[in-house]
This record gives sequence, C-alpha cells and structure tokens, in this order.
Amino acid sequence: MLNCIRKQKINYLDNFWDLYERLPRETASYVPRFLAVLHILKDPEAHGFELPPVEEPIETDEVTIGKQVHLKNIAERLDVDYKVLEELNPELRHNSTPNSPYSFKVPSGKGEILLARLDDIPAWRPSVPSYSVHRVRKGDSLSVLASRYGSSVRAIMQANGLKNGNYLRVGRKLKIPGKGTAGEWEEKPVIRTAKTEQKLSTYVVKRGDSLWEIARAYGTTTHTIKSLNGLRSSRLRVGQVLKVPKGAGPSLSRKAAVYRVKRGDSPYWVARRYQMNLSELLRLNQLTPSCTIYPGQTLLVVEQ
Repeated sequence: MLNCIRKQKINYLDNFWDLYERLPRETASYVPRFLAVLHILKDPEAHGFELPPVEEPIETDEVTIGKQVHLKNIAERLDVDYKVLEELNPELRHNSTPNSPYSFKVPSGKGEILLARLDDIPAWRPSVPSYSVHRVRKGDSLSVLASRYGSSVRAIMQANGLKNGNYLRVGRKLKIPGKGTAGEWEEKPVIRTAKTEQKLSTYVVKRGDSLWEIARAYGTTTHTIKSLNGLRSSRLRVGQVLKVPKGAGPSLSRKAAVYRVKRGDSPYWVARRYQMNLSELLRLNQLTPSCTIYPGQTLLVVEQ
C-alpha cells in the first residue's frame, strides 16, 4: 500500500478507498473483510448471525520455566489435557518452551504442582533439519548427489522446489537433505529382517579399489554390496561411502562417520581432530579450500 502511495505524483490519495482500485486484489480485500467482521461482531443478529456465548476465560497460574520442555511432558506430569496447555500458551508455535526463562500458563491450582515436579520433567531438544549445501558442478545429477549424501532424488527435489530433475544449472546451490539426528553423530545403519539383524559398517572408496576386492575383504559378495547401496553397476568413485557387512579385513579398516558441524568449526580443525589430511576431508565432502562450513551441516570423516 505504501508503495502505491509513493508512486502517485499528487497528494490526494489519503483515504483507503482512493487506493482501492490500484491495489492488488488480496490487499484490497483485506480492509473490507476486516470491517465486515467488526460490524458482524457489533450486531450479529442484524446481519443474520447467531454467535455462541463467549466462554469465561480460564483462571491460570504462571510458572517460570528456565529450560526447554515439551508441552506433552508437562501435560503428563500435571494430568492436564495437552490441548488445554496449547490454548493457554498459543505463542508457543512448536509446542515447547524456549531455551530461556519463560512464563508458562497452567490451569489455576496446577502451578505449585508444576514447580514441585519441574526437575523431573526431561529437557527437550527439537530435531534439527540436517542438510548440506552443494554447488552444482558439470556432470552432477540428482541420482549421483542422492547417493553421495545418503539422500534421495525426491527429497532433494522437494527441498529445492525442483519440478524437473533432469536439468541442473551449473553453479546453483542445492540443499541436500540428510538423515538428520538430534545428536552429533548419526547411528550406524542396521538392516532388520524377520530372522535376524545385520549390523553394517561403512567404507570409504580409495583410488584403485574395486567392488570385488572390497567384497572379498569383508567376506561378502559384490551382489550384497550392490544391493545394500542401491548400485546398478560395479563402477565406484573415489570418496564414495559404501555400506558393507560389519567385520573388515586388516587392509580395509577405515570407517566413515558423519560429523555435525558446531559453531566455530573450520575444515582445518575438523580434519585435525580426526587426524585426517585437510585435502582428504575436502575431497571426501566435495569442498574447496575456500568453502565455508556452517553449524548443523554434516561432514563425512574417516575414523582412524
């Protein structure tokens, strides 16, 4: 609306209805609808409405909570309906208290109970969406990126609003969703079957590796490794991470893990922490020396 006023060369547009025909439809409709609601609330019968009586507000107690807790945990401890706590604290959009002192409203009489049981309510950590940022290079495809980052073509397309997955513009930055966990490390993958649970390990492909040699070292078959990793061919890439049955041979003992970047981290410090060469860390994560890493980003590292 202000933009519309500024564009006028004369100064007589000082009334909303002067601007009405010049505004976008959604903006122009907002004020009439708002006024209509006010008129209906003022005299509902005159406009053909019969509104229910206004409920009396619930009397509440307020308790200052200094840690992040979920409303469901509070509801269980107080034996109060979860929906009631939502209605009393509508400003909590994620149904948890913030990680700072917050005045939480509970039904009258429940304040003292909450204070007494507050220490027993576990702190809650919201799950952090895990994704990496990848700059598209020549030869990249969604299937290659999905395999590289342990994601899926569909997830990458949804995260970036892509309608056509067959064309990627070189230089574009893509968000690559990962598996994501609340902790620093992701759990090792486990394949569950009706008969048994097969624990898996990870192996980082090095120059000169072949699928047959890796299968022999792990006491398995190439077919099993291809099935575990969704591979259609036996071609491997340097730095590629493969899921393999646990129990490595001595010559293939390096295992890949996923590290979640913390505030203040740099590629140099991450590489130093895990006794890796910086060039190896950069190559494994398809980074360049000038790349910046961000808190929450996941990096592949090699456990010695």
